[in-house]
Order: sequence, then C-alpha cells, then structure tokens
Amino acid sequence: MSDEFKDQDEFASRPAVVNWLWAYCGFMIFVGVCCVLGGIALALNAAEIEGAQEEETWLIVGCIVAFAGVAAGLIHALPFFLQRNESSWKLINGLLIASLIIWVITIWPLCVPSIILMAQWGKREVKEYYGIEDKFGRRRRRDDGWDEDWDRQRR
Repeated sequence: MSDEFKDQDEFASRPAVVNWLWAYCGFMIFVGVCCVLGGIALALNAAEIEGAQEEETWLIVGCIVAFAGVAAGLIHALPFFLQRNESSWKLINGLLIASLIIWVITIWPLCVPSIILMAQWGKREVKEYYGIEDKFGRRRRRDDGWDEDWDRQRR
C-alpha cells in the first residue's frame, strides 16, 4: 500500500447521493435522447397523423419536443464534467432546483427523484466531498484517493 493511502480517515468517501445523482442524470440523458428521436419522428411524419387538421402544428410540436430533449440532455450531462469544488456543488444544486420546477410544471410525479436528491444534497458529507468550507471557515477534507481530472481512482 502506498504512503498516500495509509491513513484512510483522511479520505472523504464518495457519498451515495453522488452516485444516485449520476444515475438520475444518465436516465435523464436517455429521456432527452428519446425526446429528440420522438420529436424528429413527429416532425417528419406530421402529414401522416390521423385527424390532424394542420400539418404545421405537428411540425412545430415535434421541433419543440426535439429542442427540449437536446436541452435536457445537455443540462443533465453537465454534472459528469464538473470538478469537485464549491462552485460545482452550487451549480448542481441549482440544476436540481430547476429540474424540480420543470417537473412540477410538466409531469409532477417525476419531481420525486429531484426532491429526494435535493434533500440529500445539502448534507455535511456531500459538502465535505465537494470541499466546501464549514461555518467556521475550515476547508473540509476532500481527497478520497481519486484523481481530480476525471474523478478516476488513482493507481
């Protein structure tokens, strides 16, 4: 065992909520890709929709759905590329709030994962993992034995 791993108490372990955030973001990227594909299919097949009085309406709806899918995919891909620091923690917290608002307005049952993630996101261990100072101005330990570049485990 190398010298840098001798004292395991120095390392902040990755909180489970970070893994759940990544799983949630991965699922939302999948939903975004489905929306893009469905929106494109809807726009291309607007003339073939039964009962459609105006083809342009379905073309516009398809483009809006595709654009929303691209936006959702890009926004939820962002946490995968952020380094662990205070500004990243704040940005992810803001994205969770925005996600909650969007789901409450559109499909309210889907706001439950955002509520659960937000409830856990402000906890001490998550802030420690992101290296946020505590109320006394002390920097928290955040070296968990993983590289900062892509958050991969050191060898």
